[in-house]
Amino acid sequence: MIKKSLFLFIVFLFCTIASLRILQNTYWLQQNHYILIANSFLQGRLDLPIHSQIMTGDIAVFKNKYYVYFGPVPAILLLPVVAIFTNPPSQHILGLIFVFFDFFFLYKIAKKMGLKKQDSCWLSLFFIFGTIFSSLGLTNITSYQVQIIATSFLIFALYEFFYQRRWLLIGICLALAGATKPTLYLATIFFVIELIDLNFQIKIRNTLMLIVPILISIFLLGTYNFLRFDNFFETGYSYQTTTPVDPQDAARGIFSLQYVPGNLYFLLFKGPEPVRANQNNYLLKPPYLKADLWGMGIFFTSPLFLYIFLSKLRQKYVLISWFTVLLMLIPTLTYFGTGMWQFGYRYTVDFYPFLFIILASVFKDELPLMAKSLIVYSIFFNFYFMLSIWGIYPF
Repeated sequence: MIKKSLFLFIVFLFCTIASLRILQNTYWLQQNHYILIANSFLQGRLDLPIHSQIMTGDIAVFKNKYYVYFGPVPAILLLPVVAIFTNPPSQHILGLIFVFFDFFFLYKIAKKMGLKKQDSCWLSLFFIFGTIFSSLGLTNITSYQVQIIATSFLIFALYEFFYQRRWLLIGICLALAGATKPTLYLATIFFVIELIDLNFQIKIRNTLMLIVPILISIFLLGTYNFLRFDNFFETGYSYQTTTPVDPQDAARGIFSLQYVPGNLYFLLFKGPEPVRANQNNYLLKPPYLKADLWGMGIFFTSPLFLYIFLSKLRQKYVLISWFTVLLMLIPTLTYFGTGMWQFGYRYTVDFYPFLFIILASVFKDELPLMAKSLIVYSIFFNFYFMLSIWGIYPF
C-alpha cells in the first residue's frame, strides 16, 4: 500500500512540475479577450475596445465593431478583478482555478460511484493530466479557456447531482455552462432522464427548478446576441475573422452532414505527424513526431478511454451517459471546423465528464495495472506533445 501511494505521489509531483514547465513555455500566449470585454461591460459597452491589445483570433467584426463570439460568463466572473486592479492579471488565472477544483470534484464523484480512494485519485489524475484537458487549462488561448470553464460548470453540476441533488443549483451550473459554451446546454438531457422515474408532483417541482435557470440563461444569452448582432441566435461565428470562410463552406452552412467524415477522422483515427528532414521523402529528424495542429484522435491522446467499450449498459448512469455523449456528438461532428491550433480534438472535452462516469463504472471493482500504465503513458504523452504544434518540447 505504501509503495502504491508513493508511486501515485511521484506521478502527481511529476504532473505539478510538468505543468509549471508548460506554463513557463507558454508565457508568450497573452490572449486577454475576457479581461477586455469585462472592462467594456464596466463601461456599459458590449464591444471590445479598439487598441493594440486586440488580436485577430477569436474575434467577430460586425458594423465595424469587434466582439468575442463566446459566451459572456467568464467576463462576468472577471468583473470584480477588473474593477479592483488597474492592471488586472491574465484571464488565464480563472481557468487554472477551475482546473484545481475540477480535480477535487472528480475525485469525489469517483468515490461516490464506488471507487476506492486510490483508484478515485488515479482516475481524477487521468482526467486532468492524461487527457487534453490539461493542455486547454495550461494554455492561455481564449477558446481553450472557454472550454475549461464551461466543462467545469458541468463537473460541478454532476458533483451536486451525485451528492445533495439540489436541482436548482444543478440548473444554475448548467445555465452557466451553456452561457459560456452553448453546446453544453445539451448536457441537460442526462439530468432530465433521471427525473423521469420520480412521482409526478416531485418530478414537476424538480424539473422546474432544473429547467427555469437554463431557460433564463438562454433568454439572456439570446438578448446579448441580439444587442450585438441584431439576431437572437447569432453568437458571432458568422462574422469571425480567425480564418477566411471558403465560399463553398459558406454555402453548406456552419453545420452540415458533409463535415461528419472529416470530424470522425480527427476524433478517432488521426495520429501524430512525422517530423520530416525534407519534403522529398520520409527521412525523419529529431524529435521525429509532433502533434498535428488540426487535432489528434481521442484514443491516441487518452487510450484509457478504450475501456468505455467494456462498460455495461445496465449499470446505473452508464446508458444515459452514453446517450448524452452521442447527443453532444451531433453538433461536434456536423460542425464546419475541427478546431485548428489545438492539441488533440478539443471539442470532445464537452462530454469528457460523461466518459469519466462510464470509466468509473468500469473500474468500480478495481483499477487494473494495465489501466494505471495507460494513465502514466497518457500523462507523459500529453505533456511531451501538447506544445509541439508550436515546435516546443518540454525536455
